[in-house]
Amino acid sequence: MNFLALIIAVLLDRFSALGGRLRCEDIFQHWLAILEGLGVVGGFRPLLAVLGPLLALGLVLHLLSGLLFGLLWIAFASLLLLYSFGRSDLGELQERYRGQCRREDFEGAWLGVQAEFPALEEEVAADSGAAHALVQQTFLYESFQRWFGVLFYFLFLGPLGAIAYRLLQLLYAGERDAPVIHWLDWMPARALAATFVLTGNFSAGVEKLWEVLRKASLGAAQVLGSVANAAADNLEGEFSGQLASQQNEEQAALLRRSAVCWIAVLSLLVILA
Repeated sequence: MNFLALIIAVLLDRFSALGGRLRCEDIFQHWLAILEGLGVVGGFRPLLAVLGPLLALGLVLHLLSGLLFGLLWIAFASLLLLYSFGRSDLGELQERYRGQCRREDFEGAWLGVQAEFPALEEEVAADSGAAHALVQQTFLYESFQRWFGVLFYFLFLGPLGAIAYRLLQLLYAGERDAPVIHWLDWMPARALAATFVLTGNFSAGVEKLWEVLRKASLGAAQVLGSVANAAADNLEGEFSGQLASQQNEEQAALLRRSAVCWIAVLSLLVILA
């Protein structure tokens, strides 16, 4: 049933506007405000912020599991997974970024990405090339946590695992160095990096993969960025808007191939099971 819920959620995400409406953070932010009003602070705040919704949703899933041959469970699990996916259209944002790069409007491209990801406001880039490298890493991590991290925990822990991952990402938004996020991303980041090796330049990628696997303290963004840069067919040469656009497109293509690879693996596992 998990696989059916996954397929339905992916199709709804791709071909409908329902996902955009479901990805509203207002409900979770309202829940955080209630906890704050009740005086819940410190270590109890993240615990209750995540466990409260998980217990309620788990109860609903349990009640639906025996109704209509599990169809209601599949429908609700699909909605939970759809909510867990990313909250904005990264593809559209990257297309806009590439267009600005091709026009050599690096300042506009940088400010546009900063507006979408406030965490970048704290970053200082020495030049356009350095700014582009930061943007590439940001897009890569956002793509990872918006679909692959969700998919990883959905596969092992079901819809509640996907929801828990998303709520923790919302709770620690902009805090990639938070210990909770570091360990939450540790395994899925390395699994996706290994997929880059299979779907990209194997010889260059596998060497970089072994290097990062020996460094357990590396964060997800560093792991993904290092392996993706090696596995992607990035063109070399003097930095320009056209080069930046091509590098971004190649990185996006690597992610798309990795997504297809995982869907194919899941389909095969379902068939064999």
